[in-house]
Amino acid sequence: FRTVIGGTGAESAGCRATPSSFEVLDSSEVIFEAFAAEGYTFMGWFIGIDTSGTPESTDAIASIAINATLGVSQDVVITALFAPVI
Repeated sequence: FRTVIGGTGAESAGCRATPSSFEVLDSSEVIFEAFAAEGYTFMGWFIGIDTSGTPESTDAIASIAINATLGVSQDVVITALFAPVI
């Protein structure tokens, strides 16, 4: 899997998520942790790059199962979505 930062300006502001990438067996549970930069709030964890639906979790520390889709790239993307504090 690999982890990406979502949200306008979040990555350049210093928001980050761990682990950034790792190789695990299919169906492995991985603990992810999000760190919001000053002026940002964590919104949730999403499987894939589409953050328009319901997140897998809205907790900054979350356990997510990594499941590859047969016949598709084995690189599962986990997106940590951040939003500016208004």
